[in-house]
Amino acid sequence: MRRALGLGGHSPPSAERPHSASQPADHFHRRGKFVRDGEVQVEIVHRSQHQPNGEGNQLDAARQSIRALAAEKERTERLLSDAQATIKDLQTKLGHERLAKDEAVAGVEANRKAIEQALQAVRSELTAEKIAHERSEC
Repeated sequence: MRRALGLGGHSPPSAERPHSASQPADHFHRRGKFVRDGEVQVEIVHRSQHQPNGEGNQLDAARQSIRALAAEKERTERLLSDAQATIKDLQTKLGHERLAKDEAVAGVEANRKAIEQALQAVRSELTAEKIAHERSEC
């Protein structure tokens, strides 16, 4: 069995395997008997120790890379969410500042109109005073 699994060294080709004389030609059609405890040696093989060309190490490295990429993705998504929240906050602040500016501009415009009206009233009074002064001199 170890040879069939490739664990016990090189297995001889099937043509070179000895066939027992007691084995009938139709041995494939017979039902196999169950193995009893202790008849077959069980061996546990750890992949990382017995993988050719470091395939176990490559698998572990790939898994570690996937974990690192997943963690980086979570961190990036969290940063993106924070950035989007900051953008939303700044847009809100910008909107408030624009409203405040528009109110200030409207206030300045109202003050300018009030000053122009007051100036116009003063000019009218001055003109009336000039006319009254000129009439009183004549």
